[in-house]
Amino acid sequence: MDEYEWTLLSGENKILQHLRMPCCAAPVVLKKSKLGTRFFAHQRKGPCVTKPESPEHLLLKSEVAAALLASGWDVTTEERGESAEGDSWVADVLATKGRLRYAIEVQWSKQTDEKTIQRHFRYRASNVRCLWLFKQNPLRDALVPALKVSQASDGRFYVPVDRWVYQPEIADTVIEPDLVPLRRVIEHVFSGQHLWFGVYRAGHHVVLDLLGWNQKCDKCGDHTKLINTAVLRGRDLPTVYLNDYGLLLLEHFYAQIEPSVLKKRQLNTNIRYKPSSYGHDNFANKCFHCGSLVRKVFSSLKMNDSEVPLFTHEVVITPPVAGELARSRQARWNIDIDFKQSPTTDGV
Repeated sequence: MDEYEWTLLSGENKILQHLRMPCCAAPVVLKKSKLGTRFFAHQRKGPCVTKPESPEHLLLKSEVAAALLASGWDVTTEERGESAEGDSWVADVLATKGRLRYAIEVQWSKQTDEKTIQRHFRYRASNVRCLWLFKQNPLRDALVPALKVSQASDGRFYVPVDRWVYQPEIADTVIEPDLVPLRRVIEHVFSGQHLWFGVYRAGHHVVLDLLGWNQKCDKCGDHTKLINTAVLRGRDLPTVYLNDYGLLLLEHFYAQIEPSVLKKRQLNTNIRYKPSSYGHDNFANKCFHCGSLVRKVFSSLKMNDSEVPLFTHEVVITPPVAGELARSRQARWNIDIDFKQSPTTDGV
């Protein structure tokens, strides 16, 4: 509806009073927010308990609807529905294409995780998928797709996408957020579903770093490498400390490396692992030369001053590893900045 049609409808409603609010059937007045978004409101205060939407909420819904229309979806706002169990819902924006239905919920006010999950599965019970757009930090749940949205000083909406930059001097990654226009994100998500949950995706190429010391073996007298910290890092990806996952993942990556390469670097892959009651994880190394247990070494969350790089090698994230990492506290919903890689989850 263009501005002329909106003005005509407003004038017609003033005379006929034929438009009614869907929440309570009260008379309607046509308004425009301070941000320029057109919307319907109650003509006067009454018993209805439905809270009015903020100007930001209205504008955000308008941007989402426009992006979906540009992506070839049929779009309605404030669409009402009901699950097979009789639970009703009202979607901020409902996108339809054939038999596919997606609700996009704008959550500009605070909402508990429990409430989000309850509302989300109300949609799923109606065979409607849902994407949440939060002002606050969103819920991290593999079954509830959610992104954080921020509003810049120019009034436009953006999705902060974390770029993880590895800094060798501190042996860790720092976050450099990149602001991607919301409209671009919506268009890409609903064109190719480039939205995935986890830390790394299957197929990601990352670097395995082994850190520790060169130490003299008490039994044979030769120097041997003691692995203390095992780290995964990648371009625009978070650092993952394998010490938090025991030996399973480390041994998985060892299997990708030619034994001759490990032997040339004098790395003994026969490492034992025991969780500690003190909150630290233990790597127990054996001497490369005589095979005797050298000593137990405690891990650290960051590289100790005395640690040195022992080995670096490129490895590939496999589906089992991606699945294991997706159960960690680091996992979240991600969207690729360049949108070039094919998704491995079923998106929104």
